[in-house]
Amino acid sequence: MKLELETRQATTLLLIWVAGWLGGCTYDEGSTGREKVQHTGQSVGRAAGDLVGGVAAGVRSVSRDKLEVAPELTAAGLRTGRYSVKSALGTGNRRTLNVYVMFDKDLKRTVTLKAIDRDGNEYGRLQRTLRGKAGEARYEEFVVQAPERVPGRSRFILE
Repeated sequence: MKLELETRQATTLLLIWVAGWLGGCTYDEGSTGREKVQHTGQSVGRAAGDLVGGVAAGVRSVSRDKLEVAPELTAAGLRTGRYSVKSALGTGNRRTLNVYVMFDKDLKRTVTLKAIDRDGNEYGRLQRTLRGKAGEARYEEFVVQAPERVPGRSRFILE
């Protein structure tokens, strides 16, 4: 594991060095050594920022749980905003989904939340009655208990 981490670090440093070297290879007869060093430093900084930003975006898109809302609920006046998914400490078999719900119309309806693992298998389902007046908004918490640890990301379907 330690060797793998060192290899990753070395690869990252090599990529940054190559990007800086390539970015600093412009030739301007009138520029001083200091300006060339600054230009190279800026190129290295941009390359490192792009690399880190790209890696972070990739990790977010792969590791993020998804929430889908059935069109029938949207038509009935229910919208969702931000949401988060947390696993219980020490285990991965209890998932808590916190969803910001907004009511565009008065609503009193029993909804079903299905939890689907990354392989497409359902591992949890629960029903709850959602009540809200037009214009209201709040967080709702759904707790799904799976019989075993759920690895990776999940997809939650609210219908």
